[in-house]
Amino acid sequence: MDKLRSLEIFLATCDSGNFAAAARSCNTDPSTVSKAIGRLEAQLGLTLFQRSTRQLRITTAGKRYADTVRKLFQDLTSCEDELRHLNDSPCGTLRINSAACYGHLYLRPLLQAFCQRYPEIKLEIEINDLYVDIIENEIDVALRTGFVTDSRLVARQSQPNGLYDMCVPSISGSTRHTELCRRFSTTQLDWL
Repeated sequence: MDKLRSLEIFLATCDSGNFAAAARSCNTDPSTVSKAIGRLEAQLGLTLFQRSTRQLRITTAGKRYADTVRKLFQDLTSCEDELRHLNDSPCGTLRINSAACYGHLYLRPLLQAFCQRYPEIKLEIEINDLYVDIIENEIDVALRTGFVTDSRLVARQSQPNGLYDMCVPSISGSTRHTELCRRFSTTQLDWL
């Protein structure tokens, strides 16, 4: 049983006051609840509940632990909610490296419209024809011509003339990458 599940069972036991009710609320059986509490107590080296044949009473250490665990779950839920909202509108820093000819002719004229449409995105743009290690320099998107020889990169052909969009694997396949590819698609956006 994982630690989070044990903590959920612990809180259910605190709230209900007995193993049977905690088992019902956690969709398990009372022996599983008892074992989970026993494992937590063994890991902590503390008694969380005083047990008798008729009563289960939380100890002072158990109350303190319950307060901390509740805060932990609240913080975790809050963090997850914040992270979900990151997908609501694009934000953060986007590092783009482009070949000089493409950057000056096609990318540069579109930057003002992009910035107006996505004000929460901070652009860091390098336009040059130098070899750039995309991963080493933490480039999110590179607009280059030619063939991709670095197997660590993910490339998409965006123009019939051999121009590829490349990104580091950490955003490839992620929601962010999917969104970027969709937004960089010339058939779906008016700015590129």
